[in-house]
Amino acid sequence: MRILLIMPTFYGYYKKICNILEKSGNKVYFFPDEISLSFTDRVRRRFSLNFLRKRYESYIMSIPEKIENTEINKVVVIFAGRYMEPKNVEFLRNKYDKAEFVYYTWDSIKNFPQIESIYKLFDRSYSFDKQDCKEYGMEFLPLFYSNDCIDEKVIFDVTSLMTFGIAKSKSYHRIIDSLPDNVKLNQYLVMKHKSTYLYNKLKSPESFKGISNDAFKFLPLSQSESNLMFAKSKAVIDCPLEGQNGLTMRTFEVLHLKRKLITTNANIKEYDFYSPNNIFVVDGKTQIPDSFFKDVFDTNIVLDSKYSIQNFISILFKANVNVRTQDSGAIELYEERSTI
Repeated sequence: MRILLIMPTFYGYYKKICNILEKSGNKVYFFPDEISLSFTDRVRRRFSLNFLRKRYESYIMSIPEKIENTEINKVVVIFAGRYMEPKNVEFLRNKYDKAEFVYYTWDSIKNFPQIESIYKLFDRSYSFDKQDCKEYGMEFLPLFYSNDCIDEKVIFDVTSLMTFGIAKSKSYHRIIDSLPDNVKLNQYLVMKHKSTYLYNKLKSPESFKGISNDAFKFLPLSQSESNLMFAKSKAVIDCPLEGQNGLTMRTFEVLHLKRKLITTNANIKEYDFYSPNNIFVVDGKTQIPDSFFKDVFDTNIVLDSKYSIQNFISILFKANVNVRTQDSGAIELYEERSTI
């Protein structure tokens, strides 16, 4: 099967997906769902996204030529909630009129309303958000774990490794304020640029109140580096955007490592792996007890293989998958395309 895959390069998950598909006998043509932004672009987009959507349109229209007009059997788009417009999908459908078109979003429509204008143009559409599935008629497909268990000595009580911004600050402070006073907290808060950090700190000083300057980093960690940091902690903080109902990738990665999770997403209580021993839902009213950190992880409640990356791929791509997780990310078997 020849697959055109358009998705973000977020944490390198695209590499694992491409490699598993390739090693299962498919040919994948991968293109990032991203636009490289200059400082000027970042300023301009505060006022309008039109110039970026035009750039994105030119990028989408260049795909057939870049893959030498290869016949495609399946077009899979993951996320594309910022710049993709209906005309971009229609262009691809006209070009690959015999292909099945599949869409998946790992963000909520409330936070990325652009999704609502494109998902119906696909033959199959999925979301990680149960509420969006009910409201918009998409099929529910949660995210996945793709990591192997790591045997590391625990040196932190709690780790917070996340992209930080004003939009997340209230939720983040609610979590930090819920922690017992005596916990050892490891913070790695990523912001894209130091200029962004300084600008936001001047714009909203209350968002940064009480957080050490040393906690902010401008170099994101790889997935393997992140997993290593998680494995060294008793618990890991999960702080999704307000209004997000679906579970983050972090949820599955952390629980698969048999580490506890502290999250603001109460929807996790609806899932079959929920255990108050392993997962604490912060509501802003209840303090996290010391016993949450002292009690060991309940290994009687673990993630089923239905939450594995292999199962995710087999459902989304309708492809036979016969590759183990530990073999999925070693070699890049596809030609990686540069961003716009």
